[in-house]
Amino acid sequence: MSNFRIFLLCLIIFMFSIQKVLGQTESKDLTGHYVSAPVNKVELKKAYLSGEAMPVKGSELKLNKDSTYVYKTCGNIIKGKWRVSKDSLVLFTRSNRRRNEGVIKNDSDGKQPKVNKEAKPDKLAIQEDQKLKNTFEIKTPTGEMRKAYDLLVKDAETDKK
Repeated sequence: MSNFRIFLLCLIIFMFSIQKVLGQTESKDLTGHYVSAPVNKVELKKAYLSGEAMPVKGSELKLNKDSTYVYKTCGNIIKGKWRVSKDSLVLFTRSNRRRNEGVIKNDSDGKQPKVNKEAKPDKLAIQEDQKLKNTFEIKTPTGEMRKAYDLLVKDAETDKK
């Protein structure tokens, strides 16, 4: 019986070691309400003129305890499921709706966006102090594609409610 106990103890230690190597033991509680970090005009102009990734603002992300989320950008309301994988927050989109009917009417096909089931999930980098950084491409008014990012910070005021 003592050999079995030693084996069981070794197995438990081994399982914890594997989880630590895979980065699964430190489950960060990211639930809560996040908003875009403030962006000043000088920072925005500098990024635009230098060709660097442009910061965006006006987004909100609500991560619920049941692993669902609502991500509101300037143009869309995106809903789905989320999980943490190492140093990333992974968002699996279930629905994507335009926020404003006027945008739909002026869009190329005049319809709500469709969710591409084969598309890779969005990954937001988890930074220190649980800031979330979403990097993506946007189309500028001149029609060129530019890298952009949204830095989301936890909204302490909303989380208190």
